[in-house]
Parts: sequence; structure tokens; C-alpha cells
Amino acid sequence: MVFEAFNRLKAEDANVEGTGIGLNIAQKLVHLMKGRIDFESELGKGSRFYIEMPLGETRNLEGDESNQLKDALQPEKESYRNFHILYIEDNPANLDLVAQALKMRKNHLLISASDAQTGIELAINNKPNLILMDINLPGMSGVEACRILKNNPQTANIPVIALSANAMDKDIEKSMEAGFLDYISKPINIMELLEKIDLTIM
Repeated sequence: MVFEAFNRLKAEDANVEGTGIGLNIAQKLVHLMKGRIDFESELGKGSRFYIEMPLGETRNLEGDESNQLKDALQPEKESYRNFHILYIEDNPANLDLVAQALKMRKNHLLISASDAQTGIELAINNKPNLILMDINLPGMSGVEACRILKNNPQTANIPVIALSANAMDKDIEKSMEAGFLDYISKPINIMELLEKIDLTIM
């Protein structure tokens, strides 16, 4: 349960910092490298975390999988430079998750809006390379906002990816019909997000 995204001990305590995504990201990276992460904990004394890696597969990790991990976390391609992303999201925890993920990409610049109308205005004024958008937004929905963006000549060519907890086929179909390029279901898979961002750059 400690590896679950957004799950924090004593989360109700305002003095406890963080969003509860560090261990979730660590687990995903270890699993990507065919490893295992676990912990031992004793009440009142603390916890000890450890990882186990398959040494017999070191050679394999020097191939495609190693390159995949390296490219996903710290890409060096010229096309990645100054890539502007607008994230329209009203949930601070989700915004923080994506912001931390994009810190892995030093040349990815993130701006955000907590509602669709503000997001549309930012898109028109800033012309980002990519827009990430939640579907369930206060006031105007992400689906309606996407339609407006696609009908505006100034933003029509900006790719928009939906990030939403609505994972039913009808929800995804409705979003794609509105003009979304792709659809990522929440809770957000960091590696999937980075891979889909990469596809918009290539």
C-alpha cells in the first residue's frame, strides 16, 4: 500500500510534506529494469527499503530496455529542447505528479491552468507544443474545451492528450471524437505519459 500513488501516512496532517508519489515512481522504475523493491518496517523504529536486481540479465539491460529507460528519463535529442506543455487540471495532486515527472526532462517547460477557460486563454497566448487536459473540470468540461481549441485556427494544430479517470469505452470514444490525440487513464502511469509525450515530438 505504501507504493500506491498519493497514499501518505498521516496525510491529514498539514505539516506532512509531499504528494505520496516518490515510492510509486521508484517502484515503476525498478519494475522496468526487471527488479523488485520492498521494505521492512518496525513500529517506533523506522523502515528499511531495499531493491533486488537480476544480475544475470545485466547484458540485456545494456540493450533495448536500458536505452528505453535512458531515453524516457533524460532524452538528449535536439527536438526535445524548449518543448512547452500546458496542463489543464484542477486537482493539485495530479498537477504535482505530472510536474515532478517532467522534471526528468530538463528542457520540457510546464505551464498550468485549473479550469478550461483559463487553459484556452493560455493556449491562445502561449501556443504550447502540447496540451494535457483533464476531462472533469469545473465549469466547462475538457471535452468541450478541446472542441473549442480545435475550432480555433490559432490552436487547431496543437495536439491535446486527455488525462482522465473516466476509462469507459464510451468516454474515450467521446473524447477522441472531440479532437483529442490520445487518452491516458488515471491513475497516471508515468512511463506511459512520457512515451506519449515523445510521440508528439517525433
